[in-house]
Amino acid sequence: PNLLKYVKDLDIIATPHPKEAAFLLSCPVDIVQANRIAAMDSLCQLPINKQAKIVWILKGACPIIAQRNGHTIVCEGGISSLSIAGSGDTLAGILAALFKMTKNTLETAILGVTAHLSAGRVLLQKAKRGHFASEIASEIPVLLYGKTI
Repeated sequence: PNLLKYVKDLDIIATPHPKEAAFLLSCPVDIVQANRIAAMDSLCQLPINKQAKIVWILKGACPIIAQRNGHTIVCEGGISSLSIAGSGDTLAGILAALFKMTKNTLETAILGVTAHLSAGRVLLQKAKRGHFASEIASEIPVLLYGKTI
């Protein structure tokens, strides 16, 4: 949490899961999970350099996207099969690729979470289980371009 005050003039998309959010907020994870909107509001108010542009994605079954003094977006219909090791890393890769194209952190966060959830929905129709990061990543070009790359 103390490192955030050194963030300057950067476009950042932070993607904590509930336990990481609890660490940043110095509270138990149960508090984060009991009221995810309030936790997101608190994340957005963490002391950071005012020039930094941070968009937060609180990961979970229904990811929440927000930024300081902005709207909060709850992505309903989350996919539990995305709750697997490596899924967040895949989301980070999706976000990095999209940011390279959009140069807009909020747009990137919305598109990235939507693509990630969409891949999870497609995979869940194929198999009712958790899905590996490689499976999630393989669905993204199909969703975006209609073919594997």
